[in-house]
Formats: sequence, C-alpha cells, structure tokens
Amino acid sequence: MDVEKHNSENELERWADAEFKQMPLIKAPPGLSDRIMSEIARRSALPWWKQPYHQWNILQRAVFIFASCVLLAALLWLSFTFSDSILPGTSIFPVSNIYSLAITIIKLTLSVADSVYLVIEAYKLWFIAVAACVLVLYALCVAAGTAGIAIAIKSAKERQNENYS
Repeated sequence: MDVEKHNSENELERWADAEFKQMPLIKAPPGLSDRIMSEIARRSALPWWKQPYHQWNILQRAVFIFASCVLLAALLWLSFTFSDSILPGTSIFPVSNIYSLAITIIKLTLSVADSVYLVIEAYKLWFIAVAACVLVLYALCVAAGTAGIAIAIKSAKERQNENYS
C-alpha cells in the first residue's frame, strides 16, 4: 500500500501502525545502553553555565538577562562618553524627543536605501551576473539533494526487499 492512497489521518495512522508491527525487531549493539547512561551522567554533572540555556532555572535566566542588559547599557554609555563624533552631554535615550528620533531613524534608513539603490544601478550587470550564479548554484543544490533522496529511497527499498527474501 502506498501512503498517497490514504486520505484521512486515521487511515494513515492505522496503516503506519500495521506496517510498523510487521517490521522485525532490531537488536541494539552491546554496550549501547552503558554509553547512553554514561553520557547522561556526564551531561548532568556539568555546571549550570555549561548546560543549554533552556535547562537553566528561572532565576539563572533572569540574572543572565539582567546582566546582559546592564552590560549593553554600559557599553552604550562608554561609546557615547568616549566618542569624538558625539557632543558631550548628549543623552543616550532622548525620551523627551521621540518624534525627532523616529524622523532621524527614518531619514537614515531612506539614505542607506538610496545609497544601496545607487550602487546597484551603477553595477547593474554585475548584480545580475551574481544573482544568476546564485540561482544556478541553488538549482544545482536542489537537484543534488533530490537525486540523493531518490538514491536513498531506492537503496532502502532494495535493502527491505533483501531482508524479506
């Protein structure tokens, strides 16, 4: 039976369950459970800062976020304090003048976009050539991946036929 023939999820689930029940059990290599248990013990013995962030408790996450914010604010303060291009006494966050800050950000964004447009216009043929190369390489990657999957599926079916014969 092919998977495409099953329209509903329940039919597909029943079909997959029946197929899995027909498969022979595969015995694990000797010593695999010992290696797994030793790796679990090694990872649990790691200090908290070497464990993944999602395993930290809520207090450790809060302290980390707070320390990161303090470090970022300190770096911003230092860059404003020791910069030659920023006038002394300039506020890092001019809350009282948010409108002019928004206008400045919009003007900077439009200026950068205008500059990018001018560069693209000046080197239009180069950008078209690079874009064409990227598209061709992407198509080659998709083709190679598709061929690899087709070969893997074919060899898996051949191995399955060998196991049942």
